Amino acid sequence: MIRRLLTTVLLLVSIIVAGCTAGSSGSGFDPELAARLQAALNQSVTDFQLPGAVLAVRSPDGRIWTGTSGLAQVAGAVFVDGTPAGDENVPMSLDLHFHIGSLTKSFTATVILQLVDEGKLALDDTVEQVIAHWLPEYFDFAIPYANAITVRHLLSMRSGMGNYSFTSKFREAANEDPLRQWDPRELIRIGMESADTPAYLPDTRLDYNNANFILLGIFIEQITGHKYAEEIERRILDPLGLTQTSIPADAAMPEPYARGYQYDDGQGALLDLSLVTDPSWGWAAGSMISTVGNLLDWVPALVDGTLISPALQHERLQLRAGEIHEMGTVEYGLGIYDDGGALGHGGDYSGFYTAYGVRYSGYDIAILENGKLQQTGEPIGIPSRAILFRMMKVLGSAGFNDV
Repeated sequence: MIRRLLTTVLLLVSIIVAGCTAGSSGSGFDPELAARLQAALNQSVTDFQLPGAVLAVRSPDGRIWTGTSGLAQVAGAVFVDGTPAGDENVPMSLDLHFHIGSLTKSFTATVILQLVDEGKLALDDTVEQVIAHWLPEYFDFAIPYANAITVRHLLSMRSGMGNYSFTSKFREAANEDPLRQWDPRELIRIGMESADTPAYLPDTRLDYNNANFILLGIFIEQITGHKYAEEIERRILDPLGLTQTSIPADAAMPEPYARGYQYDDGQGALLDLSLVTDPSWGWAAGSMISTVGNLLDWVPALVDGTLISPALQHERLQLRAGEIHEMGTVEYGLGIYDDGGALGHGGDYSGFYTAYGVRYSGYDIAILENGKLQQTGEPIGIPSRAILFRMMKVLGSAGFNDV
């Protein structure tokens, strides 16, 4: 019964995408370009079999266009226990909150670079030196190669630290109790002690690893004497007026929010996973929530370095090529990367929310989407990235290959 219902739902979603789309332009945004962006967004939601997406674009002369496509809530979806998760389709809108996943890293990196500006630490300080000076009693276990790993290595994903995200211990515990609130120290310990992800010498290769930014979050708290969330708010959110961006304390989402979905082939059901995981598992590496408007406003602060000194922004933009799973080759700097010419960062919150905030060819771009419907076509990896590539084509990427 559930499978028959979901087949009907997915057909309806594809039919009503055109009826649940909207675009709006600030004064002077090129109307032809706006129409092409909206068409590309609609086609992306259909082609990639997504519930919905929101998009904001700022042109090089500061004019803004925003668009929505698809659904924020899908009728017929169920919660993990099989109970109904909403009996009506709700269209996407620009005021909705989404998890932004690893875009959190760009905020964490900015605070660390501010602390460097303030002389509290240096990019080439080792982990051993930072711990000895600021938190000598914090860890009751050893971090391998702490005398060789630097703050720069952590920021650039080249520390060689054990990666808790890919350990069997973490995955089993997270699956058993998705609402568990994780202590950051425990996450570091799991990565350090697991044979699944052995540590290796720093600067060997790019290794996209949440543990790097969990440790940086710990440094922020221990150096400032304040909670990580308080420092993000004081140093970034308040100065930039990002009033709809937050670090959640639990699994709740601020209203209004887009529901996050994944299709479960075993149950033959579209699952609403919006509130099933406590974001502490990602903390300073991936827990933040935002809106498309706030994310668009974050892009220039990140790419132009408005919150740090020019010298530190120069350091942030020292990009080195490496491979990231599901993405291929990117050029990673200090909490920022270049992905095919788009400079900024992306995020994937357990697959049921993905996000991108970048600058491409002078255009600032923010994309948020809410998971996947049943996937019957070619795998797309990170949906927001697939949408980004479509937008890059619209904005003038000569010879760019479609996804």
